[in-house]
Amino acid sequence: DHLWKSLNLEFMYESFESGEANITNGVAMDLTSIQCREALAQLRINLAGKHGPLSDQSIHDEMCNEFCLSSDKLREDALSRTGCNCLQLSTQPDEIAYTKKGDWCYMNSGRILCN
Repeated sequence: DHLWKSLNLEFMYESFESGEANITNGVAMDLTSIQCREALAQLRINLAGKHGPLSDQSIHDEMCNEFCLSSDKLREDALSRTGCNCLQLSTQPDEIAYTKKGDWCYMNSGRILCN
């Protein structure tokens, strides 16, 4: 419930709970990945004008926020349930949404942080 509120999607959660809307795990995975990526990008912005690297604690706090943890959990579940690897779950070259090889692989919090 809290995750939906923090994503500013309370209306969607209420529709989902009442059975009026069907939010797929894929949509939830995309939304949480976006929020995770934005939180990790904000770390770099917050560093502007300061000296030294990011603190381990600030990185830990962001990687352990509810968005990153939820996104990673949904991705682990998808890998487990499908028996596929991340390349197989990525957008394929013949698909219109294709941007780069292994796009799905780059969306876990560890890869987001490193890119």
